[in-house]
Amino acid sequence: MNVLLSQNLLKHLERLATKSAPCPRAHGILYGLETSAEIVLLMCAFFEDTILTDSVALQAFLEQNHQTLPTGLDPVGVVVLSNLSQSPNNHAGFVEALRTLFTLHPKRQDLVLLSVAQKNLSGSDDDHSASLVTTGQRLERTNVSPTSLVDVPVAVKTNEWLQRCYSCFHLNAQLDSALTPIHSKHGALKALELKLLELQVENKEDFAYGLQENSLFLLPSIPSLVVPAAGFVAGSMHAQTRIPDCLSILAKKRDKAAAKVEGAKRLPFLLSDATAGVLPNEPIALKLFYNASNGKSQHGSSPLLTIGQGSTHLIRFCLDTYLFLSNETSLAELVEAADLAKKRRLAGMVDFLRQSTAAKLKSDEISGLPIPYNIVNGPNLLTLYVGANGDYDSSFDELYDRFGYDRSAPVLRKEASLRSLQLLSRKNLLNVGDRLIAQHSKFLSESSSWDQFGVQGAYTYHHYKQDRFDDDGWGCAYRSLQTLYSWFKLQGFTDTPIPNHEQIQRLLVEIKDREKSLIGSRQWIGATEIARALEHLLQVQCRIVFVPSGRDLGPAFAALKTHFETEGTPVMIGGGVYAYTIGGVAVNRTTGEVKALVIDPHYVGDDDLDLVLKKNGVAWKTPDFWDQNAFFNLCCPLRPKL
Repeated sequence: MNVLLSQNLLKHLERLATKSAPCPRAHGILYGLETSAEIVLLMCAFFEDTILTDSVALQAFLEQNHQTLPTGLDPVGVVVLSNLSQSPNNHAGFVEALRTLFTLHPKRQDLVLLSVAQKNLSGSDDDHSASLVTTGQRLERTNVSPTSLVDVPVAVKTNEWLQRCYSCFHLNAQLDSALTPIHSKHGALKALELKLLELQVENKEDFAYGLQENSLFLLPSIPSLVVPAAGFVAGSMHAQTRIPDCLSILAKKRDKAAAKVEGAKRLPFLLSDATAGVLPNEPIALKLFYNASNGKSQHGSSPLLTIGQGSTHLIRFCLDTYLFLSNETSLAELVEAADLAKKRRLAGMVDFLRQSTAAKLKSDEISGLPIPYNIVNGPNLLTLYVGANGDYDSSFDELYDRFGYDRSAPVLRKEASLRSLQLLSRKNLLNVGDRLIAQHSKFLSESSSWDQFGVQGAYTYHHYKQDRFDDDGWGCAYRSLQTLYSWFKLQGFTDTPIPNHEQIQRLLVEIKDREKSLIGSRQWIGATEIARALEHLLQVQCRIVFVPSGRDLGPAFAALKTHFETEGTPVMIGGGVYAYTIGGVAVNRTTGEVKALVIDPHYVGDDDLDLVLKKNGVAWKTPDFWDQNAFFNLCCPLRPKL
């Protein structure tokens, strides 16, 4: 049995293992997929030490993770952030946890014990140089004891490479149901809980699923299961057809249809831009339908729940979840997994209501229905439940420790969700218009001889003449400020709109940084004004770095690597010449040459990636790109400390 480890997951574990402060939780459950020949490790959830030998607590922990992680990812092992060879006495506790996993998953034959730790190279206590050691051990069901651990090689692979082992489905649907409100706080909450519980136990035959723009329907209520849409020939597909074989047939139909569409423009935003490969570019859409063919479901609504007196209300529960399934999975198993995903998300809503909404429900209304938001950070894809009033559930803070995130950065916020990022790629939503998501990893493509340091996270590219506003020749610093502001918005530090030129001008006048003549004018602003504006708009601090001349930009850019490593925010450069945004720096290990990744606000054109690159809207520049005789100021925003 081969063990494949996601590169994203390894980096996440390495970061936790090498933190200067002790990690709050050093043991975790590995989640992934198992095929006939491989165990694929993709994600991880950390638990407190007390759970290690408590099978009941461990089972409850696993159930919580089912409501948060993608369906199809099962516990496939245990990870420890220390070197097991140096503490063999811990083996018994880990083996007990593995034994519990075997009990909960009777079909599993192998589990992995993964160790990621610092190792002293010389063996001397005085030597602080360290390297990371990743070891894997396999435990077989037939001999569950500390001595049965067998060393196995662990192959580290990129997520893009691992995606050949599995298929990713996106189930985004709405469940409509009817509910009669009652006139008490307790009754309204109970009514919602009952409805959610009812939807969980509804016969799976009441639902059907559609694939590839509904070219194919999967109906578990009839023997054939696979029902092609009119005009589509499904060939020999049946319930036991493997997912890749089915998708291959559907892809041929899609490509044939696409060939008939001339001049189709590629969308500028792909999921992989924002998820570092955790999700493929185009997850397979899985549609949910009420199955009226069995005569049970009427008018597209589940059976009416009547409680007390009053008018009937239509309520809508949102399902937005992902499924990761091995390529050995059949269509029949896909339907089972989709049904399980639906039940788990509904169970998550029940827990949300019980934990956080009871005190907020009014006696005469049904409100606070939880909405799922999917967030990718590091190796993990998590579903976060948020109330309609913007409230998070009471266990929200614990998620940071469970998945190994620093609480000083609000990475688990709906503003950083995939839904928010997708909205940013559409016009006139979230008050940002059409923007090109600038993911620094897309542009950091220098050769291996360069050490690269870039912005941590997504931001939007702002440039001349966007929003049908002509600022050509004077608005570059305003656009750079908007780009910097977008980073804070996409990381969840603010949900306020990105300010336009006049709003920026009025703010600078209000804080007495500029005269009233600035408002409505074409006057330039610089790095210091941008710093003052960000400090007032976002309550963040900015570091201003003065560079006497363009001849000194090389050392200044090299010093920015510390900023990108610790703060991770875009940088604005201004001074006696035009303003630019810097999204990263690269330093040549051999020659010491330095380049800056310029996000150019002077670009004019559509927000299309190919066009932006062709016109050097985003490009690497050496220090001699700037006026060698002019002075410069670098505005370096600092990440808020929560």
